[in-house]
Amino acid sequence: MDKNNIATLIIRAQEGSEEAFNELYNSTGNLLYNSIYPILNDPDLTSDIVQETFLKVLQVKMKNADNGLAYLLTIAKNMAINTFNRRKREVSINFEEEEPIYRDIDILDNSNESHIEDLMQKYLKPNQIELIHLHVIDGLTHREIAEKLGKPLGTIMWQYNEAIKELRKQIKKQEDH
Repeated sequence: MDKNNIATLIIRAQEGSEEAFNELYNSTGNLLYNSIYPILNDPDLTSDIVQETFLKVLQVKMKNADNGLAYLLTIAKNMAINTFNRRKREVSINFEEEEPIYRDIDILDNSNESHIEDLMQKYLKPNQIELIHLHVIDGLTHREIAEKLGKPLGTIMWQYNEAIKELRKQIKKQEDH
């Protein structure tokens, strides 16, 4: 399909022609996918960006009707690059394999339980104490705690980690004295 025909299909699709949209999608979808897959290296995400590209094409009028294919490719590549850059800044956490962060402190050992509980009461905030109790004593996963408290999972994990770090620091101070 030539670039002028693609531009015509884009214009007709923007005017509401479902037939033109379907023909545009069928004739350029694979090309867009193959153009942006190397940027994202994720088949599902690439498919999502291709879909979003066609949605954006319907919303934003073409400035230059000479080259519809270049218009499509520019939108798709810009969206892929923006997504890649955004994902690069995100922290990846595997929530399926929650490793107990509390493993170095055996709160369930009766000989240490009251000592650790005292340190928790003295040095931790009430919400941190609650998180430790929910995770260690009640055996809830971080995901279950987040759902129970109505907070984002990342927030729960961060607060829990901060509480454990403070508790470890205080235990180390106690051991050094």
